[in-house]
Amino acid sequence: MSEDKHHDAADGAALPQTRLWDGDGFATDVWRSLADEEALPSSGAIVVSLARWQRERHLILAGGGRRVGVRVGPDEQIGEERSVIDGLRLIVLLFPKFTDGRAYSTARRLREQLGFEGELRASGDVLFDQLPLMIRCGFGSFEITDAATIRKLERSAPPVSLASYQQRLLGRMCRSTADGGGARHLSAAE
Repeated sequence: MSEDKHHDAADGAALPQTRLWDGDGFATDVWRSLADEEALPSSGAIVVSLARWQRERHLILAGGGRRVGVRVGPDEQIGEERSVIDGLRLIVLLFPKFTDGRAYSTARRLREQLGFEGELRASGDVLFDQLPLMIRCGFGSFEITDAATIRKLERSAPPVSLASYQQRLLGRMCRSTADGGGARHLSAAE
């Protein structure tokens, strides 16, 4: 089993270990996250901040040997036009707290309204029980720091998909309507 924490060399404080889970298991992350002031490499898979992408997009794309991703915080707006995401292969949406659900809406908008077909990654305070909903919103990979979630994923897949659960409920409602029962609301017990 892997360690849940590693120590920061500067102050000795325990930091959570980040593991990349891609839906099939833990994977090696080939993407390199760059600071805003860091020089662009000539090749490789890089992730830049949204601010840097907006400021230096043409320069970043000019290096044809690079695959490009962007990091988007919950307070940042990615834009309303498809052209904003052209050239991106990865969009990392940050979850600073598990209770902050703004990235769910951003993920749905990226997939459904802007037609983003690249990899959507959730990063930060990602918990085991959130994974099915995140997958349903379009996420395909997850940077996980929560030790309990890492341990659970090492042992098993995430819980049953909310999509299949909701489809079963919808099917029951449709059958009820087809049987002449009319539209009805399901109680919490159903």
